[in-house]
Amino acid sequence: MADERIVIYPFEQYKDFQELRYGWGLARLQKQKKYPERKDLPDYEFYTFDKSSVKKLKAKISGWVSSDVVIYIVGHCNAGSRFLSRRDDPSGQTIAANALADELLNLGLSTDFAGKIKVYACNSAVPDGKKFSFAFWFAAEMRALKYLNCEISGYANVVSNSYVGEHKVSADEGVIDKLSEGDVEAVNKYRAKNSRESMNIPPRLVELIEARRNK
Repeated sequence: MADERIVIYPFEQYKDFQELRYGWGLARLQKQKKYPERKDLPDYEFYTFDKSSVKKLKAKISGWVSSDVVIYIVGHCNAGSRFLSRRDDPSGQTIAANALADELLNLGLSTDFAGKIKVYACNSAVPDGKKFSFAFWFAAEMRALKYLNCEISGYANVVSNSYVGEHKVSADEGVIDKLSEGDVEAVNKYRAKNSRESMNIPPRLVELIEARRNK
């Protein structure tokens, strides 16, 4: 399987999803034109949890095992939260870490999947005191469902829905708005990948979650 980049917005469509799809799609197109020799810049494919989109998503990821696939889970998050949400959403639509893991299983994502799952949400890798981060709980739930081969990560700062120049960026509140495409050094410093953290889950916690799920 060739490289794939899948962006999942685990809610019904909303204005922040439209902004993200436009920004990411435009940035990827510009990058492909700038580096025509690169073969590692596939188009992003965008999916929501609307009924019609879920059907297409299930057909897309069912049975996947490839290590060449990156799945982005996109939403809004606070430090130490077990929930993702839609931005500025009066309906209060949210999804919990365990529910998101269940959804991926129900969509047919193979437990042998060996790619990467990135929770692209502000502070998704940030705990709050004794409260673990969303990415931590999501990874723990995925391990309990026997997803043992994929890398699961979150972000330890605020992330931007748009690109600055060629890159997704992540920085402290207010910094992103001050970055300009011409300031290459600053943009590279705040590339989102620099704040991405992989989740390592204690085996004992996985056992406890498995026991809870098997009750």
